[in-house]
Amino acid sequence: DDDESGISCAKVNLRVRYGVSERQGLRPYMEDANMAKRDWMEEGCHLFGVLDGHGGRRAADYAKAELPATLLRRLLAQQEVSESKQDTA
Repeated sequence: DDDESGISCAKVNLRVRYGVSERQGLRPYMEDANMAKRDWMEEGCHLFGVLDGHGGRRAADYAKAELPATLLRRLLAQQEVSESKQDTA
C-alpha cells in the first residue's frame, strides 16, 4: 500500500504506545528534546526521536522542527536514484 510518494512503511498490525521521560542534568535548563510523529508518512508509519541539544536547546529544537521534512526529502531523492538505476538497467 504505497502512498502518492511511492515510499511505504512496512505494514505491521501493532498498536504503538509510547511515553516520554526527561531528566535535566547539572545545567539550569533542559537542552534536549524529543519528538513523536504518529502516522508520519502514512498510517502506521511513526517517527520517534531523542535529540541532544549539544550545549544548547536551539540545536535540539531546530532538529525537531526540520528533521521530519528533511528525512522525507532524502527518502524521496533516494527513491528517484533507485528508480533511475532500474530504468537504465
